[in-house]
Amino acid sequence: MTKLRFNELSTLPRHCQDWDPRLRAAIYDMSESGDFMFDGDKLIFQMANGGEMSFDWRQEFEKFKNLDKAFKQEPLARALSFKAGTNPSVLDATLGAGSDTIKFLVLGAQVTSYERHPIMLGLALDALCRARQCPVLAPYLKNLLAVNFGSVHQVSNGPLPEIFYYDPMFLHARQKNKAASKKVMANAHNLVGGDEDSDKVFNWALEKAFKRLIIKRPNKGLVLLGPKPTFQVQAKSFRYDVYCR
Repeated sequence: MTKLRFNELSTLPRHCQDWDPRLRAAIYDMSESGDFMFDGDKLIFQMANGGEMSFDWRQEFEKFKNLDKAFKQEPLARALSFKAGTNPSVLDATLGAGSDTIKFLVLGAQVTSYERHPIMLGLALDALCRARQCPVLAPYLKNLLAVNFGSVHQVSNGPLPEIFYYDPMFLHARQKNKAASKKVMANAHNLVGGDEDSDKVFNWALEKAFKRLIIKRPNKGLVLLGPKPTFQVQAKSFRYDVYCR
């Protein structure tokens, strides 16, 4: 494997050279967190504490795509409440590993995603690049309108989608389930930490003209400061607080 140096553009794989220069600079500034490696196919982030991460959107698409009609009864689908034949627009404020963005695409939504952690975004963009090479996924990925670097409440501009989706990282609430978590997500929790400004992001969204806000919360977690949810959708270890306008 090759260790990547994000301060030397010519040494990077072609798809990394096309990234936002701000993202490449931010990854370089976080070099103490670990190293990006390239095995000739995918990027792997080797964390300074010994863990490693790599995302595969192709596997994620296959997992959700094969659920077919049953997927529409999943908690997230019920929180979205898509009407048959519609293609609503969704703003995913926390891309992370991309799992929820992929669910939105499988459900037929047009998606704009944001991620503020440079390492998580780098891994997601690498996974997206590989997914785009699969012809079967093209009908879904054409509805991924943009993947943006930064906090949504600080960098978002232009027309807003209909639905705002937010899955903040609540580290303290999720540590109890850490042993049962997938290894990649446990590593992500360690790397990213908690989203301490979740109330600020939520209040920003409340001020905007979204038709629906969906906030993912731990089952025992309090609702975010603000109005009470219109309704809630419960899952095994978490819930969706849904605010309708």
